Amino acid sequence: MSQTVRIIGIVFSILFAIVSLLLNKKYKQNLADSIEKDDKEIEKQIKKYLFFLSCMLFSVILFTLFILLI
Repeated sequence: MSQTVRIIGIVFSILFAIVSLLLNKKYKQNLADSIEKDDKEIEKQIKKYLFFLSCMLFSVILFTLFILLI
């Protein structure tokens, strides 16, 4: 049972990493475009990107704890 949960956790973590990579690329591109255009929404883009990074870090910590504790 424990091995099954770990395998599911690892597979879910890999899928999460792929989705996070794609979202990171999107947010980074939006931020770069805003900086190039000297857009007035740079602050909003920065907040979105930092929120995404903090959520991603928090999720990775939770997944790691979940895998280690079970």
